[in-house]
Amino acid sequence: SSAKLEDTRHHVTLPRGCVAMAAPLRKTPSVEKDLSQVPKTRSAMDVVIMRAEDTKKKVAMQWQAATAKVVEKAKLVRDKSVEFSSDKSVQATAASAVGGATIGGIGGVTGGLLLGGSTGALLGVLPALFTFGLSIPAGAALGAGC
Repeated sequence: SSAKLEDTRHHVTLPRGCVAMAAPLRKTPSVEKDLSQVPKTRSAMDVVIMRAEDTKKKVAMQWQAATAKVVEKAKLVRDKSVEFSSDKSVQATAASAVGGATIGGIGGVTGGLLLGGSTGALLGVLPALFTFGLSIPAGAALGAGC
């Protein structure tokens, strides 16, 4: 059988042949001070919550840094755009491009409308015998729309 060592607080079972001496822990001022500095045990949930709060703080700091960088880059782009658009040669080029697109667009629309309408009306002549002439304006409208 095994030997039993009795303390005022605990029963400790020791293996056969083992001799141990244990003195009860007396609470002296230095021991109480040392025990007060030992962190209390935390539950797993407390650890998870602590880590989540730490992660939240880190993300907030990184978000602020990223926001500051984006604002800085946006201001830089704005300044470069204002500088670029205030150049007289850029303004002249932009005005020429707008004018050319307007003239070319008007010419293309007019040519497409006339050519498409006349082609549609011409192709609507053949079925006009069967549609009592209604295929001519329908062909013109369809051709002009395309």
